[in-house]
Amino acid sequence: MTRATILYGGHEYVVARSESDVRDEVDVIVAGGGGWLRVNHGRGRLQVAHLYVDRGTPIAVVDTTEPE
Repeated sequence: MTRATILYGGHEYVVARSESDVRDEVDVIVAGGGGWLRVNHGRGRLQVAHLYVDRGTPIAVVDTTEPE
């Protein structure tokens, strides 16, 4: 399963997309003047979360895809 982990504000969030897709989305959001990135938070039962991303926002995107 393709998965990326986002590190933001000292917390981990996940998305079921590739790391490069998430980075591309962040680039589009920042180019548009900032906005919300939809992610999942939690273990087991995930909850939807929205992270505000803008120029200068510290964010890390890590490829955490599990090998098949």
